[in-house]
Amino acid sequence: MKLEDIDIRNTKIETERLILRPFEEKDADDLYEYAKVPGVGESAGWKHHESREESLAVVRSFIARHRTFAICEKESGKVIGSVSYETSSDVYNGCGLGENRNDVGYVIGKDYWGKGYAAETLRAALGFAFRVLGLDAVTCGHLAGNSASRRIIEESGFNFLRGGTYVTQQGEEHEAYYYVVTKDDYDAEFKS
Repeated sequence: MKLEDIDIRNTKIETERLILRPFEEKDADDLYEYAKVPGVGESAGWKHHESREESLAVVRSFIARHRTFAICEKESGKVIGSVSYETSSDVYNGCGLGENRNDVGYVIGKDYWGKGYAAETLRAALGFAFRVLGLDAVTCGHLAGNSASRRIIEESGFNFLRGGTYVTQQGEEHEAYYYVVTKDDYDAEFKS
């Protein structure tokens, strides 16, 4: 699916402990709270935020592109992360996955690591991708050395495909690992 065709503006997904919903400008404070922590963004390939204004600009870009969910803790209503649909990396070309695929990227605030929120988010994002967006495959990756993301990605049903290179927003190259879930994989898992 083309990215410009993805539109989550009227979508709300509820899981056991989370609500995934479109970002609003008022979420800039919550985003800044987790995005300013060194190591959070860097583990996903972007530099941690240095001001609330930077976070507000990111929120505005999420709103304009309408393909990024705010991950909200259901109990508190606080935004604790984001999950977004993006273009699959060229590393997947020639793997027989077809063109009807998108990448899913996520980040969870450090205070919420180790609680299963990322895996819960990825499972919800996969359900939306296959049942609503009608994708044939969803891809995801992590930087080498990020063993927590590896575990989360694998626990969420992704299958390792190959290693490769990832270029960060700052233009730095890093070793990375790439994964995929096909619609058939998802259907087999969902039915079991």
